This record gives sequence, C-alpha cells and structure tokens, in this order.
Amino acid sequence: MLDFEAGSNIDYRKIGEEMRFRELARPGDGYETGTLNKITDLEGIRVGHYTLIEDSPRCLRTGISVIRILSVYERPVPAASSVFNGYGKSMGLIQIEELGTIETDIFLTNTLSIGAVHQGAVRLALESNAELSSLNVVVMECNDGYLNEIRALAIKEEMVADAVGNAKRDFQLGSCGAGTGMVCFGYKG
Repeated sequence: MLDFEAGSNIDYRKIGEEMRFRELARPGDGYETGTLNKITDLEGIRVGHYTLIEDSPRCLRTGISVIRILSVYERPVPAASSVFNGYGKSMGLIQIEELGTIETDIFLTNTLSIGAVHQGAVRLALESNAELSSLNVVVMECNDGYLNEIRALAIKEEMVADAVGNAKRDFQLGSCGAGTGMVCFGYKG
C-alpha cells in the first residue's frame, strides 16, 4: 500500500523530473527492486519493441511490444488470466485458462493489429521449429486509437520479427512499442 499522507515517503523535490514511480514514492511493502527495476530482473525474461511513428501522409503512433520468455516453446510455464473489464481484445487466454500454462512469448499491439501480430508470431515459431503443428500465441490489446490512425492497419506481420529481435534485458521504457500511442486519463500515457 502506498502512503500519500503528509510526512510520507514521497520525495516532492523530484516531482516534474523524468523518473520511475518508485523514485517518487516508495511502496510500504518492504520489497526491494532488482538491479534494473524492470520485469527483466526475473531470470529468462527479455522485452523488445517495434515502434512506428509517422507524421505524413498519416499520423501513426503505434507498435509492438513483446515479453520474451526464454525457452517457453520447449518448456511452457505456469500462467493464469483474469479479465477485469471484459472490453479488451485478446488472443490466447482461453487455452491459458484451460491448461494453466503459457507456451509462447506475450505480444502487445493496437486493437486492430492483433491478427497481424498473431500471424507474424506464428510464422516466426514455424520457422524455428520444424515439428510444430499447434501453437497458442498470446496477443493483448493496447488501444492507441486516439493518437494513432488505427484504421490504417499499419502494423504488419514482418514487424513481429523486429520486436522479437530487439528483445533485451535493459529495454527502453516510455513511449515505445505498443505504448507509443497510449493515453492515460486524457494525457499521453
């Protein structure tokens, strides 16, 4: 739980600077972050992005993000899902609910590009595994339709390979990949 009361652990001198949340307010959970304070502090996790920004002839602010789980195709890992608003578009959650495992990386992209990212991920998996005949690719939605001309269907299958190829431990944060066109409470998120 966070403590935002007067005299709390918030460093008000840092407000307005570019910073991570834990630099502004320390959660009272007693846990320390890893060395990077990123999901990739977990062993075997990498994150990659493909970012698409274009101003003319159309306004594009979109992309693909991938959470790579090393060796997941050979050794599926335990997983679960929980739908909390029922409005998001996704692929792959039903099998996670049924089997309790995930067998691919996790992809994020804009609402109307889930199909293209799914197809690109399947093609990549088929290229690297000759015996593969079934695969449950997980693709989740980031609705960037306010800042991005989402109807342009600008995300293409081949861009998935770039996102996967860019995956690393110390990845870029902020306005990149699937988050490029995101909005949060009316502001750029």
